[in-house]
Amino acid sequence: MQGPAAPPSGRRSRALLRGVLAALVAAVAFLAWPRVIDWQQRQFAEQLAEHAVQSAGSTSASVREMQRMGLPATAPLVRLAAAQRAEVAAAAQQALADQLTAWEVEFAERGDVAVYAEQLGVLSGALRAHVQKFDEAGRRWAQKLARLIVDQVDQLGAKEAWTVLAACEAVLALPTPTDSLASTELQFVEPSVAPRSATASRLTSLAAEATPSVPPIPRFSATAPAIARLPAADAPNMLRDVTEDASSPTAELSVIMPSTQPLASSTAGANPLRAETSEIGGSLDAALSIVTLSPPIDVPSPLDQRHAKQRLRGLSDQQLIAVSETASRFEAAAARQLLKGRGYSEDLLRITRELQQLPAAERRESLDRAGTLPAAEARRLLRWFVTDADAEVRLHALTLLATTGDPHLAEIARERAVEDADPRVADLAAKLMKR
Repeated sequence: MQGPAAPPSGRRSRALLRGVLAALVAAVAFLAWPRVIDWQQRQFAEQLAEHAVQSAGSTSASVREMQRMGLPATAPLVRLAAAQRAEVAAAAQQALADQLTAWEVEFAERGDVAVYAEQLGVLSGALRAHVQKFDEAGRRWAQKLARLIVDQVDQLGAKEAWTVLAACEAVLALPTPTDSLASTELQFVEPSVAPRSATASRLTSLAAEATPSVPPIPRFSATAPAIARLPAADAPNMLRDVTEDASSPTAELSVIMPSTQPLASSTAGANPLRAETSEIGGSLDAALSIVTLSPPIDVPSPLDQRHAKQRLRGLSDQQLIAVSETASRFEAAAARQLLKGRGYSEDLLRITRELQQLPAAERRESLDRAGTLPAAEARRLLRWFVTDADAEVRLHALTLLATTGDPHLAEIARERAVEDADPRVADLAAKLMKR
């Protein structure tokens, strides 16, 4: 015998409860699923990186797969870029450079600042975390990549830009073995006259423990044993001159202070301990006092970057290239960013610099290389040399420019017809104006 059926209101309540629970489960799964996918991709990227390191064969397939995975594989790729195997490191470094270029193109097309900030933040943070693992060549590559990232920070918000700049500055501030001292520690040599005594050892330790602002001061207790004295004339021989390249932005600055006269002891006979202390203090003063100052790290804010770009915006292309080669690191980065905005790729800038260094005759003949460039870059290169210092180069550049269909040809021809001192260039420009 069956029991009484549940009332319709109870059935509706249970159905509604089941529907709410199903909706909650679906919402949680929908929100958590991207994170689960991201975690799985990171784990897979780590497995690919481990396989690339352990595999004795070619690793190009693993690196290409990691590059296709995008942001989840960025940190493992940076770890591979610092690998000891040259072929693994080279493949990972090329993949990261291509990845950064792809991000720049994607940002130029879509303008998604949040995504771009996340991408640059992950890449710069991974560089900062692994830069100590790079060898000499790898560290130079990492610093070059950091400079390329710095070029893009003015596109980000203030908070994101500060994070990226701090990570890049930590990478750029590290010295490379080629541009820093072989050893930053003071090196001591044995004195040429007197044997090394307890006083000599004390001088060595005091000089090594010296702080930047306070010179070392010896302290002696009344119960201290007698210390063998070292003549003041022998003390300077204990320090080797420390020299370094002042142009290195990350090297420490060593300032050698002039030596002073030994302290006079007027009470040597009355107080032997004070006399001994004064003589040792005089030896320290007579020795070279080395003060080490660390150069400040100047990290401009995004607002400073924007102001730098505004100051440079009115410069010509020639002036911007000069700034990119001679100015400070961040001002040069702003100049390069403006040049990129005007259509100058890295290849075009390189070709332009190479042509500028050639003699006039070779420069004129080399302008025919413009035919190997894309049309827009070829026109930009020819516009550059229309204002060259040599008249033959200007004439040849203007002749070639007339065949490219440059939309600015009439404006350029008018300027050359008025300003050019060479009658051949001015005459050709006048003919082009009438076309």
